Amino acid sequence: MTPADRVQNPSRRAGPLTISHHRRLPSQAASSAARASARCEWTGRSPAREASQTNASKSLNSIFDEICSPPTPHEGNQGRVTSTEAAVIALQDHAALWSIGVVRASEVVNAACDALVAGLDTPGLRVLAACTRAEADYDVHDLLATVLDELGLTLDRADSGAGQEAVARALARRMLAGEFTPRELTVQIHQRPGHGLLLTERLAELDDEYDTLEYNDRTLDQVDAEVTAEARRLAGHLTVPAGSADSPS
Repeated sequence: MTPADRVQNPSRRAGPLTISHHRRLPSQAASSAARASARCEWTGRSPAREASQTNASKSLNSIFDEICSPPTPHEGNQGRVTSTEAAVIALQDHAALWSIGVVRASEVVNAACDALVAGLDTPGLRVLAACTRAEADYDVHDLLATVLDELGLTLDRADSGAGQEAVARALARRMLAGEFTPRELTVQIHQRPGHGLLLTERLAELDDEYDTLEYNDRTLDQVDAEVTAEARRLAGHLTVPAGSADSPS
């Protein structure tokens, strides 16, 4: 069972917690705000972290600029990405990758801290950002669906078409941010969803090409370049729901 399955099927969740945190949000919000603020400060996600958030938005805008430079085909939005919007996208990416086990629950909590620092503020987000590392493995299961709903986002099942697309776009953005190589991206895509998703079929094919470089007339640099172009196409599809940048406190 994937983490996303547990979010969408509360009765099947593992672990000792039997009462969902999000059912207690009204009584927890005030204390969680202070706790989240203290935790974000302790982990380095204080106002000084704003520079990192600015870099995140610059990174996304850099991707967008390259995609929208003619004559490169592109998908997605035609606009600029603010630091707050970048935090929303990052949180959604972490949720998608957590649902398939690529990132840890504690990394989702860190993304929630970044979102608070960037200016987002909802009751559920405060509670999520306040989770300790020990609590994260249990509490993210209970809280994440509520937090995403407050921000106008969703966590699709990992085995659904929408879930697979969300994972692919998140992986593409991670590769472009330098977290892994073009070859590592194709390996991830080939594992899930493989050749079964039209959106990422070319990346799965390119993974096969890496295995046959010594038998064809393409070089490693040429395949890397095509993978990077595919990643930019995927990463340029930035969806930030209306109102996410002005979440109510």
